Amino acid sequence: MPVASQRGCAGCQQSRAQSEAHADGQDFVSHTSCRLGTWYCQGDGKACFSHLTGFRDIEAPHQQVRQHGVEAIRKFRAGNFAVALEEIGIMEAQGLLVLKGLECMATCGEQTLEQASRHCH
Repeated sequence: MPVASQRGCAGCQQSRAQSEAHADGQDFVSHTSCRLGTWYCQGDGKACFSHLTGFRDIEAPHQQVRQHGVEAIRKFRAGNFAVALEEIGIMEAQGLLVLKGLECMATCGEQTLEQASRHCH
């Protein structure tokens, strides 16, 4: 077998292994390590926005989004499509709660800025 073909096959095998790990949810980062989680737990989110209404409301549903997303992948890979769809539904509902918390924070932040600007002038 030519070297190029051998490399191609090894590349395919590596891609398949990576795909399977990803598809099984094994390599997904935790809810505290993703971009939102990092912002929330240790970044500007915590430092600058933790005092806003809605900030604490996003942690639990964000964790649930990640948990149910991974579980949906696992169920799908196992051929349990009905349960995978249920997991996706839960994930979407929890995602809406995250968005609601972020919107609440934005509204609260706008009101705080308006109040602060009234006191400064």
